[in-house]
Amino acid sequence: MFGDDESELSDNISLTSSMDIDMDPFASNTNTAHPKPDTAVEGFSIQYLLPLEIVELIAIRIADDADLMNFVLTCKDFATATVLEKSTVWRTRFLARYDHPIIEGPYEFRVAYQLRELVLRKFPSFASIGTARSRAALEVLRDMVLETYHSPHGPKRTRSRNLEVLSSPKSAPYMEEFLSSPFFAYDVVPYGKQNGLFAALQLVFSHLVLHPSSDFAVETKASRDNYDLKIIYLYALPLRTIYYARESQVQDIEPQKRDLRLDLEALLHIRNFWNGHLAYNATGLYTNPVPTYGEMARMLVRRNHAPRAWDRAIQEPAEVQAHWHGHYSCTHPTPRYITDIEEHQTCAEDWMLQYGKDGVHPLTLDLQATNSTQRGWWPPIFATIPIVESTTPHADADSGHVYIRGIAPFLSPTSHPDMYPAYKSLRVRGVIHPLPAQKEIPGWRRIVMVMYQPTPRYLLAVLDVNSPENDDPFDQIEPIAALEAPNMNQEGVAEQSTAFDQMQAQDQGQPQPQPQNPAQMVIDDAVPASSEEEEKAMREELEAREELKGPLGPAYLTRDFIAEMEDNLHPPEEIAWEDIGYAYIYEGVIIPGGKIMMGRHWRCGPPTVVDGFELGNGVDRGPWVFWC
Repeated sequence: MFGDDESELSDNISLTSSMDIDMDPFASNTNTAHPKPDTAVEGFSIQYLLPLEIVELIAIRIADDADLMNFVLTCKDFATATVLEKSTVWRTRFLARYDHPIIEGPYEFRVAYQLRELVLRKFPSFASIGTARSRAALEVLRDMVLETYHSPHGPKRTRSRNLEVLSSPKSAPYMEEFLSSPFFAYDVVPYGKQNGLFAALQLVFSHLVLHPSSDFAVETKASRDNYDLKIIYLYALPLRTIYYARESQVQDIEPQKRDLRLDLEALLHIRNFWNGHLAYNATGLYTNPVPTYGEMARMLVRRNHAPRAWDRAIQEPAEVQAHWHGHYSCTHPTPRYITDIEEHQTCAEDWMLQYGKDGVHPLTLDLQATNSTQRGWWPPIFATIPIVESTTPHADADSGHVYIRGIAPFLSPTSHPDMYPAYKSLRVRGVIHPLPAQKEIPGWRRIVMVMYQPTPRYLLAVLDVNSPENDDPFDQIEPIAALEAPNMNQEGVAEQSTAFDQMQAQDQGQPQPQPQNPAQMVIDDAVPASSEEEEKAMREELEAREELKGPLGPAYLTRDFIAEMEDNLHPPEEIAWEDIGYAYIYEGVIIPGGKIMMGRHWRCGPPTVVDGFELGNGVDRGPWVFWC
């Protein structure tokens, strides 16, 4: 468009600084808005027949850049009127295609437009070692991400032209090249060379390759060579978090003072893993059928649960969404050799529509969030897990920590309801804290959540404490009123009013011996699960409880009401390992925009477990991904 010499993008190009790229063949005449007629040409000047404004209007209505160049070359006056930095042509052309750029002044539209079009038209391959062209291409994509929904002179935008352009191979053929590159310089060394900006951008654009119906998911070159299973499962490797500290640092250094880093490369391996397994089609990416989660992903799409792009400026804080859908991957039994795990990558082969509960099913997260530490949603038994405690900054008034609590039911693959009633689903507790911008891209947040299955003994104790003998099980609780009109404290957070709180209030000020915790009394009265027979008996009793009958249980057994019932047994921070049958830590990152999160999970347990709170190497680990 403005010249084909690739030397225009030298090593000194920096898209964040002022440019001095001579792409204007008439630069000598750009110092005046109203040039004088060319006295060397006899006759008349076109400028006197067509005012400058008319020339600009004509240029604005020329859609194709090549046609605009031909128009510029028609005569000197046309060129002068068009290529001026003050010309409205460039602003109009830029805003017709893209969101408003982040520039210092209106006269920068010409350089911004010409440079973007030049870089995207000559988009490089990332197969080899990076050059000035590859750096310029990454910086242009970064700018397009930062400028989504940007509207400095008007109301907030509800649609982003940048995202619309980037969402289709037809309007953005360069994105097919970018998304088909699993790593930076992937032809040079196995799994490429580390490049933070490349990895960050790939993760930001994850929605384009995780949606199984996306054009890019179909067109991009997915392969089992696009990720290292040793990194995915930490096979034969020590456990390490996605947000980690350098090994050379002393362990007793406080997290705030540690050099904590986000492992973008590990996240890229995980994203590529899910790209291959979610977007798989038996007639598409692979020639032979292989175990994947593709059918699960397509089922979720049919239910309108698909990965989506962000819907606000990426610099704006995104609220923690309440409802998520996604999956985890595991290998059971744990392969003995790496060659076994390369062949048997996942338990996805257990995904069978006709087998109901016997398959591997997607999870749904039903969460509520608060920024108050007083509610006890992140209990000490989880917060003090060494590998979590050592990588999580302490919360204070300005730290931006968010605490989550909820349930995680499995989702049935058929049109039938969920596999388990909400009351018997997994429980979720977690903490989210902000992370520094990665390569100038803001909005990263680290999430640590524990999903655990309460024991039948605990579930029965919760029902018993809320179900006085010979009374209706829920006569003592008014769930609808409690949920519709909660008392609000000064911070605007709904206060929890539980039976245990009321008992404490009644005893306040009365000098008497400290009574035993009512919750512990209820649990102690339950039949102890000291054998498989007793455990089975409690499960059968749980199945027989009238209040849990029906495919989904009573309508009032919602996330919030279940939490209220459990708080009547004991405060949320007093959950103990004895109440938990099994638990998994899900640690990872919420991608900028707040619509996708991914990371690794691993089995956790009480302090008596080998290797601190974590289980040994290679046991019950794997990747996970959720979207909303």
